[in-house]
Amino acid sequence: MLDDRLVEVRRLWSELLEAVSGECTEALVLIFPTWWSSTRVELIADAAGGLAAEVVVLQRASALGADRATTVVELSEEFVVIATPAAEVKVLPRGERDSAGYLSAGFLGAGFLAAGFLAGATDVLIDVPAEVSPLSPALTARLRADGLPVAYSDRHRMVRSVSAGLPDHAGRESVGREGLPRRRVAAVCTGAVVSLAAVGGGWAAQTLSVQPPADPSTALLVEGRVAVRVPAQWAVERITSGPGSARVRVSAPTGDSTALHLTQSVGATSTTIAEVAETLRQAVEAEPPGGFADVDPAGSVGGRPAVTYRELRAGSETRWAVVIDGAIRVAIGCQSPPGRPEVIHDACVRAVQSAHAVR
Repeated sequence: MLDDRLVEVRRLWSELLEAVSGECTEALVLIFPTWWSSTRVELIADAAGGLAAEVVVLQRASALGADRATTVVELSEEFVVIATPAAEVKVLPRGERDSAGYLSAGFLGAGFLAAGFLAGATDVLIDVPAEVSPLSPALTARLRADGLPVAYSDRHRMVRSVSAGLPDHAGRESVGREGLPRRRVAAVCTGAVVSLAAVGGGWAAQTLSVQPPADPSTALLVEGRVAVRVPAQWAVERITSGPGSARVRVSAPTGDSTALHLTQSVGATSTTIAEVAETLRQAVEAEPPGGFADVDPAGSVGGRPAVTYRELRAGSETRWAVVIDGAIRVAIGCQSPPGRPEVIHDACVRAVQSAHAVR
């Protein structure tokens, strides 16, 4: 929605990119956060297709670590991306642990080294895009005390890295906007290196993934204070009327009742599974008979402890799992046609295992 009007997402991105890229029509380089999903990257790259003869797509960590010797620690408000030359990219929830808690949790500092995330690192580059909260000075000092040379990236370093990397592609041919083969442009027009790290906060939730873009089949659904991994191609909608609590429903494209449901509640203090089980027991006892069954205060889904129960309705059954993260209670409902829980099993396990608070 833009000024109370429905606007096509692709068109909106095209207009935005046209505004920031100026009159440069030779090469437009788009620098994406490394944790963005391939679905999101492809949509924006497609929106940029008519703006320049050449559109080059790069991840921040890949561009900054192009020398294959630098370990890049890329920050967003929600995630920490670790890109080392000799290992796969790691995407970790950021939260409050990137302050002093990170040291004891084993993500940065000496524990980070022990966990293997910075194993073999000789140079560490901290990448903090504009509008993103930086690491604390204490963390930087701790990394240096552990013997790691630490530097910080900035816009000038990003432009230099991109410009240095483009000649490696010289000689390849690509199709420009006129449909004719063009030589890849080595020079980058000033102002046409567009960083997309600080935009997209209101993006449709189903396109966001904490996994590296290599796996587009799942995505991270962020709703309120909770994030849950769901199938990327399922439809997401908010349900605020009808039976049951207000929730988010993620529906399978099969045309039947197969769907995931997400609800959440936030308490004043941390809670326990036992306390959640007692609250649910009282709530179920207050409901008319026949609607709920099989309440298990010591259940589990995918190895994660949960209070589980079944909700029975005409044409469907929903297996609920209630898990906790601090003071936040997350309920995942796995809905399927009656007697066919296997159709939702894999998506259900993945959702329950991945559900966590976004701090």
